[in-house]
Amino acid sequence: MEVDHTKNRKVQWKFVYLIKRVFLSLIGPSRTLKIFLRAHWLLRRVTYEVAGIKYGDEFQNLALGLSDELLASLIAPGDKVADLGCGAGRWARSSARTASQVFGIDTNPAAISEGESLGGGVQYLNLDLSTNLSEMPEVDLSLMIHFLEHIENPSDLLKGLRHKTKRVVIEVPDFDGDPLNYPRLWTGEPFYYDSDHVREFTLTELLSLLKKTGWRAVHISQKGDTLLIVAE
Repeated sequence: MEVDHTKNRKVQWKFVYLIKRVFLSLIGPSRTLKIFLRAHWLLRRVTYEVAGIKYGDEFQNLALGLSDELLASLIAPGDKVADLGCGAGRWARSSARTASQVFGIDTNPAAISEGESLGGGVQYLNLDLSTNLSEMPEVDLSLMIHFLEHIENPSDLLKGLRHKTKRVVIEVPDFDGDPLNYPRLWTGEPFYYDSDHVREFTLTELLSLLKKTGWRAVHISQKGDTLLIVAE
C-alpha cells in the first residue's frame, strides 16, 4: 500500500505536532498524555462503529478474528450450534448454512426480534445464561463472539458450559492489541474497549482462564485488536 504524501496530509501532520508542542508547553507531559489518551480512546470506538455502518460485513470480516470461512470449517454437517450473546444473529445465520440446528441466545428482546425478522433458520431464545444456564440446549459448538468480556463471572460460565457444549469459539478484544492501553492503565485512564465491558483480556489471561475451567485451546489467533480461541 502506497503512502499518501500529498501536501494536504503534510499540513495536517504539521498542525497536529503544533498542537502537541502547545499542550506540552502549557500543561506538561503528564496532563497532555492523559488528555490525548482519553481523546484517542473515545474516538477509536466511535470511529470503529461508523466504519461498520459504512462498510458493513466487509469491514467486520477484516477487523474481527472470526470469518465466515473459518466458522464453516469448524462446523460439521449435523452439528448443533449455539450463538451466545447473538445480538441480531449475524453469526447464528452464518452457522445455519452448515449446521443442522442453530440457537441464537441473548438477553435483549429487541435484538432477538430483529434477528427473527431477518430469518436464516435460527431458533432464538431470550435467556440469561448467568442465571439460567441449565435451560440452554446441549450443542456441539458454542460461539462467544465479543461476549465473554461482558460477563461478571466468566469462570462460572465456562465451567457450566462444559456440560452444555463440546467446543467453544471465543473472541474478545485484545488488550495487547493497542500499546496505548499500558499508558492508560498506568495513568488511571479507561482502557476498556466498550462502555459496557466488565473486563479485558490479554492472551495469557484468557488461556489461564480456559485452563482453570477445564478447556484446552486448539486454535489461537491474534488479528487486529482481537483474540480468537477455539477450545475443547
